[in-house]
Amino acid sequence: MSTFVLTCAYTVVCMVKARGGDSNRKIYFIFSADCRGRLDPPIPQNYIGNCISSQHIVIKAGVSMEECGVAMIAERISGMIKGLEKGLFEGAKERLLELASIEPGAEIIGVTGSSRFEDYSWDFGWGRPNKVEFTGNARGGVISLARSREGNGGVEIGLALKRHEMENLVSFFVNDLKNFAQISK
Repeated sequence: MSTFVLTCAYTVVCMVKARGGDSNRKIYFIFSADCRGRLDPPIPQNYIGNCISSQHIVIKAGVSMEECGVAMIAERISGMIKGLEKGLFEGAKERLLELASIEPGAEIIGVTGSSRFEDYSWDFGWGRPNKVEFTGNARGGVISLARSREGNGGVEIGLALKRHEMENLVSFFVNDLKNFAQISK
C-alpha cells in the first residue's frame, strides 16, 4: 500500500477516536486523485492545469475503534484508488450525487496535498521554504500532507482540531504508533 493510503487511514482513525461520539455515525473521507496519467491519452506530468477528480469513501465511526480499523480503512481507500485504473469516470455521477446529498452537520474529513509533491523544492528566488503549511486546515476536518523537507521518505501531516480533540489525537497517534512498533518486532 502507498504512503498516501497508510498515512490517511492512520490519521483518519486517530481523528475519529479523538473526536469520540456515536460509533454508528457516518464519516465521509474525501480526497483528490491526479487524473493526468489515468486518461487516454495521458496528459503530461508537467501539465499544471486542473486535472483532478474528487473521490470519497463512507465509513462508520465504529470501524475506527476496531483493532484492525487502520487496515480496514486503508483497504477501502486503496480499493477506491485501484478502481480508478479501470475507469476514471466510472460511477462519477453517482459519487457526485452522494456528495451533494451529504446532510448538514455530517462529519467530513478531507485531505489536501500529497506526499508525492515536492513542496520543499520550490524556489521563487528566496531559497527553499523552511516550512510548508496549508491554510485550509484552520477550520478543522482537513488533513494536509507534504513530503518531508528532509527528503527522507517522511511525511508531514497537518491538521487543526479543538484543543481537547487535538490533545486526544496526539495521545492516540503516539501510543498507537508505539503499539504498531511493538507488534512489528
